[in-house]
Amino acid sequence: MRFSALSLFAVCSLFVNSFAAPTTVQQRDVAISQVEERSVATICTIVSGLLEEIKSCTHSINITISACEGIPITETVKTSVISSIQGSCHQMVSYISTACFSIGKLQFIELAEEDLKFLVSCCVEIILEIVCTLLHCVKVLGCTITELLGFLVPLLCNAFIALLAAIACLAGDFISCIKAALDCYLPEIVKCFGNFAELLKCL
Repeated sequence: MRFSALSLFAVCSLFVNSFAAPTTVQQRDVAISQVEERSVATICTIVSGLLEEIKSCTHSINITISACEGIPITETVKTSVISSIQGSCHQMVSYISTACFSIGKLQFIELAEEDLKFLVSCCVEIILEIVCTLLHCVKVLGCTITELLGFLVPLLCNAFIALLAAIACLAGDFISCIKAALDCYLPEIVKCFGNFAELLKCL
């Protein structure tokens, strides 16, 4: 078989490039690794920050509701307290939505086991913080969750489901872990968010 000059040049170029390629690949791998490291740190910061924001809202709600314990709950008092609680829930929806948007801008990552456990733990704490606070309000005020929150019930529930979906799009194995972690808490969660279990199954 005879090679033309053009064929010989192509073969030589391929041979030379085969030595140069590893450097490019290594640089790309380092860049990807750096992006993943930043993404892991960022998503953990976003979710832990969200937990603190949610706690600030539930703290405000707890202060409001504690003033109602042990006193007669008139309609005037109930209306005022419910309005305050709904304001805090609006703020929680806003915080969760902002977190979802920030997470959505990150790169897909493979989480180390400790980071995965951290995110799952934070998300479980977020939903339980919300649910326990709201169920306590319902008990003190002697009302239903719908009377307490109205349209905010599905809004808050869907916001949290959206948070789980946003993390799942970014981090492998998250959904299976969060489902397992939330399983034992579902009876309490559905007292607050009736269709939560069905929505969780859809993820």
